Amino acid sequence: HMKSILIAIVLLFSLKVIAQDTPADYNLGFEKYDNKVKLPVNWFSWSTNGYNLKLDSVNKSGGKYSVRIEPNDKRKAEDFGCIAQSVPVNFLGKIVHLSGKLKLENVTEGSAGLILRIDNKETFIRFDNMLHRNINGSSDWKEYSVDLPLDEDAKIIYFGAIANGKGYVWADDINLQIAAFED
Repeated sequence: HMKSILIAIVLLFSLKVIAQDTPADYNLGFEKYDNKVKLPVNWFSWSTNGYNLKLDSVNKSGGKYSVRIEPNDKRKAEDFGCIAQSVPVNFLGKIVHLSGKLKLENVTEGSAGLILRIDNKETFIRFDNMLHRNINGSSDWKEYSVDLPLDEDAKIIYFGAIANGKGYVWADDINLQIAAFED
């Protein structure tokens, strides 16, 4: 029993350790910026045309920067803004745990959340963008999380923060963890 707890703890913190100890830093706090693509290093825009993603050095939870998701004048009702990253599934585990901090300002006609999607070779097999939780209005930094089972045929995990509707959403301190066991 102690051995299984130790293995679970090691797996739980493995991505965080990898992110800090390798040159291929996952940049989970958005601290490194790529001027060429105008996004944090290792992150991509999964947004529609109605949204912009901006680095923000004023409104941040930790470190030097956060990412602000904001609608622009092209926004239509079905549009969304999303900052995302992907990691290949080259590890074992049972549960994918995504956490991160969000700050909201006047979010109306939509909501905000973290996004977690797990794909196999053909299509997505697990998905939660938290938009059904109706996180809206205005709030200071608050931590949110989402968990999904990690299927044996999983090949890639996409994760990040998403918003739709009007208003501003900031994301910071994203953390992806893999648990070795189910509760």
